[in-house]
Amino acid sequence: MIVASDFLKWLEVFDVQFGSDHGPIPLPVPLALGGTGADLTAVDNAVFSTTSGGVSQLSATLPAGLSATNINLSTPILGTPQSGNLANCTGYPGIILTPIAAATTPVTALLNTVYYVTDASTVTITLPATAAAGSIVGIIGKGAGGWILAPGAGQTIELIDASASTSVASTSQYDSIFIMCVVANTLWVSYIMNTSGFTYS
Repeated sequence: MIVASDFLKWLEVFDVQFGSDHGPIPLPVPLALGGTGADLTAVDNAVFSTTSGGVSQLSATLPAGLSATNINLSTPILGTPQSGNLANCTGYPGIILTPIAAATTPVTALLNTVYYVTDASTVTITLPATAAAGSIVGIIGKGAGGWILAPGAGQTIELIDASASTSVASTSQYDSIFIMCVVANTLWVSYIMNTSGFTYS
């Protein structure tokens, strides 16, 4: 490997200066400190080293005793697992909502799921009895019959200025709502609503 003193000599040989006015050093270049008087041959993806005899060289092969691992060229570990759905990777903080068509009624909602209602009749979607704080349920209207979101026993949905312990119902075909559980199992709060006015009780 090249030592610090040799590196300083190379700076002098190449007339290396720091700044933006100097372009790349052309190859081949005169070899002033290898002892052979030969030119360096350009090698793609090369490392600069010296042979056991002290001759400077550019080589695509790492010198003996040096590996890609101990010079930090190994593949980085991005998470566990390293492939698949990004939601399963270590350190990813987001929640992926799974879209499901609600084509029949009734439906017991799955957590972190958004339902798009396609049935021509009214679809009733009931909240699950068990939900961790931070869980999300969403409903997007499409079917002409609309939808009803029904809390279970002991559950409440907080709207902007009202509470619903029995139901929240759409009044227009494309009404939508997203709610998040803020107290495990019991309290849900709406955070996105698209409506001209829900009916609730």
